Amino acid sequence: MRIGETVAAAHGKIISEKLGHIYSLKPTLDYIRQHPREVEGMFVNYCSLFYRFLNLDSKELSVVQTVAEEMKDGPHKSAVVFRERIAGHEKQFVELIRTVADPGTPQYKEGIAQLSSMMTNAWDMKVDGLSPKDGDRRSDGVIWGYVRGSLTPELDAHFLIAHGTERVVTAALNGTPLHDLVQKKDWSFPVSTAIVGLDGVRGVGAGGYLFPIWQAPRPAGLGWISPGRVEAFQKAVAVLK
Repeated sequence: MRIGETVAAAHGKIISEKLGHIYSLKPTLDYIRQHPREVEGMFVNYCSLFYRFLNLDSKELSVVQTVAEEMKDGPHKSAVVFRERIAGHEKQFVELIRTVADPGTPQYKEGIAQLSSMMTNAWDMKVDGLSPKDGDRRSDGVIWGYVRGSLTPELDAHFLIAHGTERVVTAALNGTPLHDLVQKKDWSFPVSTAIVGLDGVRGVGAGGYLFPIWQAPRPAGLGWISPGRVEAFQKAVAVLK
């Protein structure tokens, strides 16, 4: 078995071990086991969003800034604020990101364990007839979206890997000068959203690949990038041409 095949199989093995008890995810876990190379590619694509973000040129950064202002993004939803906070630590952050696609690291295993716990909490909350609310301590410990259902197990694989990426990086940040980046769940999604929007409207790179999945609402997609944000990116990107 080649190294790539070994890594792909390891992703499926660890994810299945950590989340196999969540019955509603059975079709998704079956998909992950049956499509290891596709799943490995998903991890690489989600990981690459961070690399892309750290290499934006000044014009692209201005687009991200313009959209953040138009959408009135607060500090925890602004990719620009995130960029300012890691200034001077870019090399260290890049090193941490490499743990996302490497199932052999302790940070990877810890991140997927966190993902399992938070997705389990979400299902328990659904069973109790509850929904997440801002400011509610129990809601802070859940990763919720998957309980809303999807048309294909591949969509939930994207959901799982996107959130798994965030949890792995969270685990990797512990004990580093960047640990204060993690103030609440979904802290890294402004970065991913910036690249999916910027490159998605241009149809290039990982952002272009993920754009249709992020743009379509549940259950046909993830619904993570709103029509208003898409329009804001389209207008801002048009100025670059």
